[in-house]
Amino acid sequence: ASTTLAVEGRGVAGTLVLPDQMNPRGPLAICLHGIGCDGRYFQLKGNSWVDAACGRGLPCLVIDRPGYGRSAPARSSPFESGAAAIHELLHVASRRYPALAYRAIALVGHSFGGAVALMAAQSLS
Repeated sequence: ASTTLAVEGRGVAGTLVLPDQMNPRGPLAICLHGIGCDGRYFQLKGNSWVDAACGRGLPCLVIDRPGYGRSAPARSSPFESGAAAIHELLHVASRRYPALAYRAIALVGHSFGGAVALMAAQSLS
């Protein structure tokens, strides 16, 4: 099941994809794209990272970093705004699906998204 998430008044968007059979010990994968693409990078037809993760029972939160896809332009540096987007969308997802709040988190970053993931990891621990 796929659900579009948005942070009211902030213009941050993402997609939460839940597998049919959830792995009770698996983390929530938070996917962060690089420059020049958006969250759809992780859902390419025929080579979908999200499909592979869901096939293993892992829920995925695919984020459109600020300035890309369905998210509004960044209000601060790409690092700060990207890290804030993770926190904001994680909060929205956890309110809608409370069981997600108790899962470990796996940050998955492509290119520049990996650098944003490193910055966000400091504040998620």
